[in-house]
Amino acid sequence: AAAILSDSSLWMWGGHWSRQLDDGMTVNRIEPVSVVMEDVVAVSTSGSHTGAIKSDGSLWMWGTNNVGQLGDGTTENSEVPKRIMDGVVVVSVFGDTTAVVKTDGSLWAWGYNGYGQLGNDTTEDSLVPVKIMDNVRDVVLGPSIASAIKSDGSLWMWGYNRDGRLGNGTYENSTVPVFVMDNVEQVALSGDHSAAVSSDGSLWMWGDNGYGKLGNGTGTSSAVPIKIMDDTVEVSLGGDCSAAIKTDGSLWLWGKNVIARKGGSSFSLVPTRVMDGVDDVICFGDVFAILRHEEYVLTGDTCRTEIGDYQAVASLADPGNCIWSDGTTDPKEINWSIDGYDIDMSGVTFEDTTMEWTGLPRRLEISGELPEGVLVSYTGNDN
Repeated sequence: AAAILSDSSLWMWGGHWSRQLDDGMTVNRIEPVSVVMEDVVAVSTSGSHTGAIKSDGSLWMWGTNNVGQLGDGTTENSEVPKRIMDGVVVVSVFGDTTAVVKTDGSLWAWGYNGYGQLGNDTTEDSLVPVKIMDNVRDVVLGPSIASAIKSDGSLWMWGYNRDGRLGNGTYENSTVPVFVMDNVEQVALSGDHSAAVSSDGSLWMWGDNGYGKLGNGTGTSSAVPIKIMDDTVEVSLGGDCSAAIKTDGSLWLWGKNVIARKGGSSFSLVPTRVMDGVDDVICFGDVFAILRHEEYVLTGDTCRTEIGDYQAVASLADPGNCIWSDGTTDPKEINWSIDGYDIDMSGVTFEDTTMEWTGLPRRLEISGELPEGVLVSYTGNDN
């Protein structure tokens, strides 16, 4: 896994068998480790290698390089970032394949090409970047498949076409980009189904429909895009499940184990509303990662819990009204403790919002600052 912090530093953690963590070691990490790279604006990582774009547009790659996925002209692995090219604005890696979009709109790809996912009309791997097409604004790679959105909004796809996931009405693999649809803002790919959000907010899906993951109320696969819903701002796909966020911030899930997460049946053939106030969602396999913007305060409740010399009385409904019991509104860094309770809020800095609740939590844990959008969970509330 990888994360870019607000200071543009890159941190990574997880499996390290492919050297993609760039800490000079090959030991798995369960906590983030600072990568020796600053000024990072974008990163993409797979099971074998990682690519990062710095603020100057330079592309850096590291990790396994058995089929040339690093793009340095060799098959030698690298435990440290290697500068590959300049003028890059988008990078996408998946499996052993890499693709980038440059500032001039040109699309380049390299690495594994067993199903033609490089898009250069061959199935031969490439150790160096190969130019594929022009006028591209975004590229997304998936399992043995690739997609590009051109500057005119048209969606093009190529590679492995099992279950019709290329969306061009056939089930034949393609070693060159094939046109799918127009007016596309975002595309998402999984192992066997695909999705696109149109400029009008409509969501379209195609490919395998096991467990109803296309969301059209059937279990029938489709080799062409099918309209599923409107008012969509983001879509993400997992192995046998799908997720979308609508313009009102509501999260919708469908496919395998969706309703089971709410205590019902094991799958849903149509989108099911799960929660509100969602900013982002990422699906991988059958796992969802969700970022909500109203979870660290119980909106509308009031707080009358005395904490040392201060009492927090603000709520998320009025985040600018952060008032302490001494009448001040300035940020305070305090350590909270109450006799008889296990509460750890060391080092918390209150800016525009404050924690609040009705009743006293038996346990409340917060680490570090609370910037807007951070999810803070709690357990054991008396209420």
